[in-house]
Amino acid sequence: MFSRLLAVFARDLPHFGELAYCLMKDPRISLPKKMALAATLAAIYSPFVDLPASLPLVGELDVLALTLLALKLFVSSCPRDVVAFHEQQLASGQSSLHMDLDHGGQMARQFWESWRHHGMAWPGHGSGSRGKNAGAGDGAQGEGGQQSAPGVDNSSSKDKAAG
Repeated sequence: MFSRLLAVFARDLPHFGELAYCLMKDPRISLPKKMALAATLAAIYSPFVDLPASLPLVGELDVLALTLLALKLFVSSCPRDVVAFHEQQLASGQSSLHMDLDHGGQMARQFWESWRHHGMAWPGHGSGSRGKNAGAGDGAQGEGGQQSAPGVDNSSSKDKAAG
């Protein structure tokens, strides 16, 4: 019985979560329906509503069950043709969820490349250089020995007059 319950959660939560995400972005779904789902999920995950979390796994199952119930109720309250449209979009990989995930991946890659290009370290992970040859060939030494970004002139007007 317990394994069947976990199988239902493993199958239905991702499906209804993805579907609810797409429906929440769809302008054909009324704002009150969207707000009802958001408020329900906020109440479920609120630290002020203490489900029996002291019992290992039982508290988590309650949260999962309530989440699944909220998602199923939201989806069932939406127009069937809109739900069918988003189910088809999800199945074909053309949904707003897929587009948002692709866009997020592109943004993350651009951010990462920007950090690597400028020799920056992640906050709290090193001094910001890429090793002994940090910035070799891709930036000039500015005033005070600080490295500038490629193509940026950090020299003062005094240095330019002297050179």
